[in-house]
Amino acid sequence: MDYLTLIIIAVACIIFYFLGRRSARLMPGRFGATKDAIIADTSALIDGRILEVAKTGFFSGKLVIFSFILSELQNIADSQDPLRRSKGRRGLKVLKDLQKISSLEVEIVENEIEDVSKIDSLLVEKAKEM
Repeated sequence: MDYLTLIIIAVACIIFYFLGRRSARLMPGRFGATKDAIIADTSALIDGRILEVAKTGFFSGKLVIFSFILSELQNIADSQDPLRRSKGRRGLKVLKDLQKISSLEVEIVENEIEDVSKIDSLLVEKAKEM
């Protein structure tokens, strides 16, 4: 099952790579997007496998993290539930480790969000804008 998950992540990354290239050509400069921009969500950071894939050099260019994703991670890390708290802390550690990879530029994009329940839909909307 681990190989299957890794293959799924790799295929998703390839798809996002080519979608990112296409949208960067259509709308260059939005949110500092480049042709190699990758957007990570909370689950990808908590899961942690994105770090292992990035260490292989599969990602190049820019990893974009919106500030509302960081806020969500911080809220999870501050949770009273020990399991939830450890997941949040793991996500923050993965982000910190991603920032240390020299071949990967991590950009934090400041974005305010009013309704926390709409984080996923806002992330999709921002990805489409990029």
